[in-house]
Amino acid sequence: MSIEQVVIDAGGPIQTVNLNQGPAGNSILGSEFISSEQAVPASATLVELTHSLGAVPKSFQWVAKCKSAENGYSVGDEIDVTTNSHASGRLSIFANSTKVFFIYHTKLTFANKDAGGTWDFTDADTNWKLVCRAFA
Repeated sequence: MSIEQVVIDAGGPIQTVNLNQGPAGNSILGSEFISSEQAVPASATLVELTHSLGAVPKSFQWVAKCKSAENGYSVGDEIDVTTNSHASGRLSIFANSTKVFFIYHTKLTFANKDAGGTWDFTDADTNWKLVCRAFA
């Protein structure tokens, strides 16, 4: 099924725009990269992945994906790494026209699913894997 939007300009022709371009029908983000699951690196160890988008991504996200239930999370749950507390450590995620990058220093702190506490996200926690999604 094709989704189209009609654009009417008061002084010009009627234009039809195909909204099914790009991932999930989004014409702004025409290409996507989804990485394979990556082991959580040791502190201060750079993860760099080649995305092959041909441009700096307009948007990108790193998530921690649950592989073995813990802290109230179920297998398959994802935590957006960029939106969590980093008071105990530092996080840098960045991209260029060929790669996406992830690096943290010391540890990252996530909330338990029931908000009853927190836990440290480090390379010692093998119940989680990192996944990057980038869009250009």
